[in-house]
Amino acid sequence: MPKPKHSSLWPSSLIGGRNFDIKGFLETQASDLKSLVDNAFDVVIEPRTVKTLENQNLNLYSFTIKIPKSKQSYQLFSARMIGNTFPARIVAPHLPQPRQIVLVSDRAELEQCLRDLFHDPGTTKIVIALADEARSLGDAADTAPVA
Repeated sequence: MPKPKHSSLWPSSLIGGRNFDIKGFLETQASDLKSLVDNAFDVVIEPRTVKTLENQNLNLYSFTIKIPKSKQSYQLFSARMIGNTFPARIVAPHLPQPRQIVLVSDRAELEQCLRDLFHDPGTTKIVIALADEARSLGDAADTAPVA
């Protein structure tokens, strides 16, 4: 006789406490962007920690596009958190004024903020221009005479 089905009491996803691996989350987004432009440029997450006056760690994560064949880099945005807890502040200077600095209170708001940032026409323009530049530098290096 088959075993009767039961309803699981576990949630479909377990949500951790207040700590959040924002670096890992941003590295996933960086990898996705790099794939989207067919590896024309590199995307790195540059972490930095600063002590606040209250002796807490302010963690800054720069989402930076780097063109391998030149020394050019472009910080698309940064995320700032005290420790690894929300709220977080997303700073994107290339966006229009009311959206340059956005405070997010949880992962869902962070995802929506970054979705809006990544889909913004200004962001798309920057990413396409940097990918085109990286490809042209790559083509120039491929056709340069060897000494």
